[in-house]
This record gives sequence, C-alpha cells and structure tokens, in this order.
Amino acid sequence: MRIVALGLLTLDVIQRVGTYPAQNEKTVADETILDFGGPAANAAAAAATLGSDTTLISAIDDAPPSILVKDLLSSTRVDFVALSEEQPVPVATVIVSQKSGDRAVVSSYKSLPTYNRLAHGLPPCDVLLLDGHHLSSAIEAATIAKDRGTPIILDGGSWKTGLDELLPMVDVAILSEDFAGPADYVMPCKFVAITHGQDNIEIVAPEKRFISVPQVDAVNTLGAGDVFHGAFAHYIAGWPLTISEVQCALSRAGEVASSFCANPSTRLQLR
Repeated sequence: MRIVALGLLTLDVIQRVGTYPAQNEKTVADETILDFGGPAANAAAAAATLGSDTTLISAIDDAPPSILVKDLLSSTRVDFVALSEEQPVPVATVIVSQKSGDRAVVSSYKSLPTYNRLAHGLPPCDVLLLDGHHLSSAIEAATIAKDRGTPIILDGGSWKTGLDELLPMVDVAILSEDFAGPADYVMPCKFVAITHGQDNIEIVAPEKRFISVPQVDAVNTLGAGDVFHGAFAHYIAGWPLTISEVQCALSRAGEVASSFCANPSTRLQLR
C-alpha cells in the first residue's frame, strides 16, 4: 500500500533528563539526540516501518541542517518531496523525563509560510494523511485525493485557523483530547475519533464506541501520537471505510503506539 503524508518536518533536539529542571536550575542530560520530527514525518516513518511505501511532502530548504534532516528521514525508507525549497527547517527542542516518559517541547514553527500549490502534484496513493500544517497545500492535496476517491485522514492535534475549509473533505479525523474547535462547530467528517493517551480511544462519529488501549509502563511518549496516526494509515490502507474496519485499524494502531511508548529506544524503532 502507498501512503502520502503532507505536513511538518522538523529538526528535533532531544534531551533526556532524570527529572525536569526547576526554574533557574541547570541540569545535565543523560542523552542528547538529533533527529527528524514533526507529526507528518513521524507518522510517515511509522507507516514505512510497518511495511507501507511512504512519501512525505513538506517544506525545507537545502541548508546543512535541512540536509541532515532529510538524511535522517531517508534512513526510515520514507521518500521526500519538497513543497518548497526556501523554508529553513523548523527546530524543536524536546526535554524528555526518563522517570515519567513525559515530554516538553519548545518549537520555532508557530507561523509557517503559505504555499498555494503542490509543485510536484500529489503522488498516487491509497491513503492521504494530513497533520494540518501547510494548510493551503493540504487543502489542494485533499481536493485532488477526493477527486480520485482516496481516503483522507487528519491528525488533529490542535485546532488551526482554516481547518474548517479542510475538514469537509476529511474521511477520518483522529483528534487529541486537547483539540478544541469553535464552540458551535460540528465536525463534518464521516468518522471522528478522539485519543486519550493510555485511556480508551473514543469513536464519536458516526456512532459512539470505545476501544481499549494496552496498558504499559510508558518510558517515552515523544511521537507516540504520530506513530498512532501512521499505524492507522497503514492498517486502513486498501480497506473499505466501514465502522468495523475503522475500529479494527484504530485498535491495531493503539497496540503499536503502546508498544512504542514502552520501549526506551523509541527513535530506533522507526528505522
């Protein structure tokens, strides 16, 4: 199966610490990792690890930090297509607690340039996965995918201005529990699911259902939601979008994400 993910690609500076430093306190990291990141990129890598042929469409330039990120991404067998070659790679500084597995993120991608067209079109695919970044291009890709009859999945981590134009084309919206749209907004997607960390996955449309998630001792939650979305895309690709198939794919994605959280070498699992 072929999956195309369109969205954010970042350079992650990951610092693992025993406990978070207090205000004005200095601490020494147990480990420092430079790696690619971003919701769409992590999801694409997860789908590739599970066996899908995967392409990431994103916007970064050819400066040395961006070349490093593209080299790291290529090690996961994800093909890369440039949306633009003028955007410096966004940087995310991530502090991961070794004790709890929780993470804190400081990023530089609050406002990204708008790209109004897909320079290379949309490659043929069985699933299109969007993370809500590069929204104008995401809307263009979704329009093409909809005309082709390709299922469209949204990783809804947070509400972004303009999502109301994209959402009517989305077939499956997987939202975090922190996702909050306008108070009177009604999700127009055929399927809507909400993740709650290690608690049950909640399907809220077309009908209310709950899916249990394997309970594990989480040692790292960094990118777990992205892995979930990539795994869902992998398991739903090629199958009809029925409630039973969506529920099955969500359940299997939950198993993959839980296993990911229980392994301290999480980044290595994506290679």
